[in-house]
Amino acid sequence: MMRITGAQLRVQRERLGFSRSQLATILGITPGVIADWEDGRDKAPLNLDAKIALINRRTDDYLDALITTCANGDKIITYRTDDIYRQHQPDGPYTASWHRALCARLLEVYPEITIEFID
Repeated sequence: MMRITGAQLRVQRERLGFSRSQLATILGITPGVIADWEDGRDKAPLNLDAKIALINRRTDDYLDALITTCANGDKIITYRTDDIYRQHQPDGPYTASWHRALCARLLEVYPEITIEFID
């Protein structure tokens, strides 16, 4: 197992669209623990890389599903808040900010899509 650095954790967390608080909730820890790891006050546990890899795989699976159902010129809906996200995606795995980050990655594949908020 590899121990990820605080910088690696922060880069991956931000790429996934999570705040410290959101990632802490997903991992079942407090935001202060995430802050300690990212800011170098404490070392991240050895198994953290596997947990982050699982979140990345799940995210990639969702992105792959969007890519296969989407085409250039399509309109994609995303969410302003977690409450709205949960209303429309009750089984969605993470957060509205995660979904928006996913949509940003989708734009890399299909730059002609339109992304809009649902209210």
